Amino acid sequence: MSTMTEALDPATFVQSYLVDKYKAEIVAWNEAPSPNAFIDILRDLNASKAAFVEICVALAEEVLPVFEKEFPKDLRPRKAIEAAKAWLKDRTAANTRAAAVASDAASNAAVNSTAIKLVSVLETWSASVVVGAAAWAASRAASAAADTSYASDFTFCTADDATRAGLPGHRIMDIFREVGYKYYAFLKPR
Repeated sequence: MSTMTEALDPATFVQSYLVDKYKAEIVAWNEAPSPNAFIDILRDLNASKAAFVEICVALAEEVLPVFEKEFPKDLRPRKAIEAAKAWLKDRTAANTRAAAVASDAASNAAVNSTAIKLVSVLETWSASVVVGAAAWAASRAASAAADTSYASDFTFCTADDATRAGLPGHRIMDIFREVGYKYYAFLKPR
């Protein structure tokens, strides 16, 4: 026979309530066909801005080496990712402003790198897009931290940038799932 405290365990109760309430979202999350589907589910769950920022950071970190291989001395995209991570740790106005400034710098790096790659006769358009997309991903990660309203939109753009920078679709999906499970443990299949 169970005791009263076992029957009323708050964590178990909340977990079972969430699993019951979000059955459709749990199935959709684990079978999502695209980043758009994940973003829609997170919006339905009223996901925190931090969840979206963390996804952007994870995607940007995955593709940052693409940019740094071509422009090893240009630290603007890396600093944008660091600014977004600083915001995740401490959501102050100062870190929000720092993320906005870092985002602008990384977007300039994206534009500059694309232009430099295009000028080179030996490089193709697609190579310049790949390098620029990696910097754009970093810029958007910082933008998601700096912006108060559009973190989910920046997440969509970051996933698109990561795709253009060469990150395989299955890895993008894995990142969405990993972060989703971190913020919403009830999404994880049992």
